[in-house]
Amino acid sequence: MIKKKTADIAVYPDVYWTNWQEVVTRLKNYKSDFNNEVMSFLANQFEILIDNVVFSKNDGYTKNNRVIIVGGHFAEDVACKYHFYSCQPNRKFREASYIAFYHQKRIKYVFKIKSIHDVESLEEVQNILPNYYVLTDVDKEPHTFFELEDADVLPHIVEHKQFGPFVQRQRYKSIEKLRKAACTDDL
Repeated sequence: MIKKKTADIAVYPDVYWTNWQEVVTRLKNYKSDFNNEVMSFLANQFEILIDNVVFSKNDGYTKNNRVIIVGGHFAEDVACKYHFYSCQPNRKFREASYIAFYHQKRIKYVFKIKSIHDVESLEEVQNILPNYYVLTDVDKEPHTFFELEDADVLPHIVEHKQFGPFVQRQRYKSIEKLRKAACTDDL
């Protein structure tokens, strides 16, 4: 509940004090009331920002149950066929044991991470890249490279029913939450 801090009432009589969790909870409640796609989109993007900036610092997950969820327009297909994921240059990740890809407004697969390599260039891991992969100049910058095990199809396809994307950089959730979720609102 939003409340005034009693010590600050005299100094800031019109300011209501709260925490980020309360703000996100209220936004989730208001999103269903938005008949406007733009307002719904903005509320969703603010929720993603708070999730990534505020909550991800102490998400309560451990390496053993943390899933990295990344956008997977191209990456999901590559991961399924060749068992690897290479992120955009200079991107950092928290320790995790799983990775999933958000693609076509859904999350369908989760992959167990076999190993992670922080490399100065993908040339360092060229021996494990698929033979179709031709290095470009952008691949000669620092990357995080994930070797993956076979895909595990989730019990339910996790659909995203909101307007706008569910993830833009990456999000972190637990493997248990991901396996139980029917839609991204459950995450």
